[in-house]
Amino acid sequence: MIAARFRKSGESIPAIYAAFAAAVDTPDCHARLRRAAEAGLVLTPTLVATYMSHAEAKRLLGVLPANQRSGCDLYLRQFDGVSDVVRARILEAGRRLVGMVVAADVPLLAGTDAPTFCAAPGESLVLELQMLADGGLSPISVLQAATSLPARVFDAEERFGVLAVGRHADLVLLSENPLTTARAYVHPVGVYTQGYWYDAGALAALRQRQ
Repeated sequence: MIAARFRKSGESIPAIYAAFAAAVDTPDCHARLRRAAEAGLVLTPTLVATYMSHAEAKRLLGVLPANQRSGCDLYLRQFDGVSDVVRARILEAGRRLVGMVVAADVPLLAGTDAPTFCAAPGESLVLELQMLADGGLSPISVLQAATSLPARVFDAEERFGVLAVGRHADLVLLSENPLTTARAYVHPVGVYTQGYWYDAGALAALRQRQ
């Protein structure tokens, strides 16, 4: 919706976000979400592509691969001159939207559209999970949004989404319980993928190579 309006009107992205923030919690929005739930639709809100804070976007600019930083820098410059009040309203709209989707029983998937805007691969998914939790998604639903639910939606439960014999061995080991806090995703102990184990040191080295 936002992208379509941007292409049609030529308005700035901050102006469109602010307009959406002012109108997100309306009877029409609630009714549309109820119809989406009745139709069996799922939603990938990509909150980091729309509702990421300016401070987080600047932080991710520093971890983006060099060939992707110009797009993030251009995105950030569009918010020059936007007041803190307007920015806060946009962020709050994102939280309200998640709460509305949860209340309507529309299943949520975790996605980021990385590397668009300032969505750094990996880092942005961790932030997306935290934003889903901040919006009211339960800890187990946050975990499922990035694991078993995508497998079910894309009819790929025999390949990934759960820990089981015969499934793809793509694993993230955490030092905290993700059912207790979404912060558990921030500092993984290691990642196992494609037959290789990457501990925290190896993951840090990979980031440095970008």
